[in-house]
Amino acid sequence: IQQAYYETALPAPGVASVFIRLTMHILLPSAPPHTTFCCITAQLLEGPDGWKVRLLHGSAQESGQHDILQPSQQQLEEARLRDSLTGIWGMEGIVRRAKELIAEYPGQNYVVLKFGINNFRYINQSYGFSVGDKILRSIARNLRRACGDREVCGRVEKDVFAAVLEFRGKEEVLDRLDRLCGRLVDRDLLELFPMDISFSGGLYLP
Repeated sequence: IQQAYYETALPAPGVASVFIRLTMHILLPSAPPHTTFCCITAQLLEGPDGWKVRLLHGSAQESGQHDILQPSQQQLEEARLRDSLTGIWGMEGIVRRAKELIAEYPGQNYVVLKFGINNFRYINQSYGFSVGDKILRSIARNLRRACGDREVCGRVEKDVFAAVLEFRGKEEVLDRLDRLCGRLVDRDLLELFPMDISFSGGLYLP
């Protein structure tokens, strides 16, 4: 590492971001210095857990720039509302986006879906947390794909997810959920387990 530079920012109460820029020398003939940028956003939680990293922004190579790349206030706020593991909305992000959708489409009826993974602790203990994290990312990715432009989904906590879906009738939403349950976990992950991955949840129609 030839040069290291960091800067901190406090974009909101209880939220801290650290911007890091590293210039590294690559041990190859005629290779120019390589500069990368990383942003870490952490949130102060209530209770004994203290600070928790909410998002690690991927590194990006600079092209002849020497000033640190500063994300906008909007980007920092969105990072705070995102779940750090899966990239989808966290609880606060779901609520905020749902309010925006209701205001934008006042004539649309919505139903709230909330569900969790059955025996997820057993999966973590038996196969390891890395496998458990892969399952959570798979569910988040497929749940997001299943949501339309007028819908929102997110990870509420641990193995619990939620979605605000358009409501067009009881039969339609039940049929949609039945199809969704079979697509939440990628097939290659399902092949790792001698047990079925199942879910428990409920629907709320405001």
